[in-house]
Amino acid sequence: LRIFSFINKFKKSRFNFSAFILSGIYFLYRKMYGLGVLFSALVLGSMVGSAYISSLPAWKSIYTSILQAQQSGQVLSLSNSFGLSPTEFLLFLSPLLANAVSLIVMVISGLIANKCYYNHSVKKIKNIKSTTNKELLNEALETKGGVNLPIAISVAFAFLVVNYLPMFLM
Repeated sequence: LRIFSFINKFKKSRFNFSAFILSGIYFLYRKMYGLGVLFSALVLGSMVGSAYISSLPAWKSIYTSILQAQQSGQVLSLSNSFGLSPTEFLLFLSPLLANAVSLIVMVISGLIANKCYYNHSVKKIKNIKSTTNKELLNEALETKGGVNLPIAISVAFAFLVVNYLPMFLM
């Protein structure tokens, strides 16, 4: 309520650290399923993409050659990519780029979460008030409001499985 009154008074929102850390899970927990599915899919896709690329033999070969070059005293830079072709260098950077996508999604989640939740709540409450008679209003608000903890826990567990499964398979 404190955050909602701040948004209502100043017409701007603060950064939501919970949404930053949990991105899609936060939105699913708050019953904003569209944003929750979108952000979860983006984070999950970047996690799977990064893990898949890192498991490719070509990526492992490039990684090994870079490690050997660094041990011999060479320094990796954009101008000196250890004799790698542009395609090989891009392949080497691909897991990093996939993780950057995940970080961007997390930052966007943190920036927009409070305002989105405020708008979602106001819209939902207005809809409930317009379709429910006054005697049943509090009961309707309690049953249709709240959070969805089971879906948040399920998606968090799925993220953990996807994140740690490659370690067990290797």
